[in-house]
Amino acid sequence: MRARVKAKAFKDALRHVSKDVKKAKKYFSDKRLTSSEKTILQSFLLLRDSENHTVIEILSSLKTTDPYVESQRLFCLANAHNNLSEFKAAIKFYRRAHELISGLDALPDELFILFCFHVCAINSSNQKLSLEIISQLGELCKSEQDQLRLELAQFSRAIMVKDHLRVLELYQNIKGHEKRLNEHQLVSYQLDYFDFLIQEEKLTQALLLLEQMGKLKKFKLSSMMKVLKSILKYLIENRPFYLYPQEFRDYPVLYYQAQCLLHLEKGEVDQAIKAWSSLSIESPELYGEPFHCLGHKTLFSLAIKKLLLKKPKKLPVIEKIKNFEDKFFDFLKDQGRAVPKEEIYRYLYGEDLNDKDDLKKLVKVVQRVRKKFQIDIKTTKGSYLLIDKMSDPS
Repeated sequence: MRARVKAKAFKDALRHVSKDVKKAKKYFSDKRLTSSEKTILQSFLLLRDSENHTVIEILSSLKTTDPYVESQRLFCLANAHNNLSEFKAAIKFYRRAHELISGLDALPDELFILFCFHVCAINSSNQKLSLEIISQLGELCKSEQDQLRLELAQFSRAIMVKDHLRVLELYQNIKGHEKRLNEHQLVSYQLDYFDFLIQEEKLTQALLLLEQMGKLKKFKLSSMMKVLKSILKYLIENRPFYLYPQEFRDYPVLYYQAQCLLHLEKGEVDQAIKAWSSLSIESPELYGEPFHCLGHKTLFSLAIKKLLLKKPKKLPVIEKIKNFEDKFFDFLKDQGRAVPKEEIYRYLYGEDLNDKDDLKKLVKVVQRVRKKFQIDIKTTKGSYLLIDKMSDPS
């Protein structure tokens, strides 16, 4: 027996976020909503404006007690991390959000969380997680509209696992019901088919589809549109990259991808490796050693492959490049002291630590070193100290 949702006014407010922003904003003056509920509502609206870092900063310290309200806080955090391609954090928050919502009488909310969770599974190339979520959706989807949304999820999965016959079967079926899709679903489904065309290396068809998608308001001026179009023009017509990394500062993966491509195009290999290392820190499951893409084929991986073939003499022997975890571990071990974060950052990246983004990058390296070498690294007054467990009296 599922528990009833008590925060009904808050639930109604969230329903308007994707449908009518003006109506959603009216709830800020509604006395039935608590201050925490209004903060979460504001965060969902901030997601619409791609203010992902702001959302994470606001919601990470917010305390809630109501199960439904907490599920939405976690859900909003999950979406923000997923938008930033921080899939490990996103998966953690989606799981916790679903655990809470599944105990409440809120089936539409549960389905919405699961569908977004599945998008994250696809983005992170997590086949096992995708299958788990599809199975849960299959048990919950009863109406015709929900069945269509289930087919959209199955379509994404079929592309990921390279089941070409199933892709084409689902594509034809969904295409016959396009009028029943909202703009968000339409963009998502067309992006999935775009990925399929890229994996098949049908680049001209992919460019035509991209032009069609550009007519949609939601996608017309997006940062992703600019990157995809520029890379396609390079692959098909050998045009230079028209990318301006500063435009993508709010999207770390796009920002570092743009930097990496531009530096490789100019033969600036050291700078390209620096950008690549940042990609690897953001999404280690998708970016291995320098210029080695993991997961399925993408436009970015095709562009990297073409650039490497074009400029072989200017590239170092990639296998001999020491990754950042090894470099960090060796440096800390050799120092035998607490090393200030600024000194470590300068050693790893060859430049000064300037802002929160730089610090976040360093923190992720520390986390990965701890996990990889199973060691204890203590943080004291902005410095890092490697603890020798054999000699540590504690």
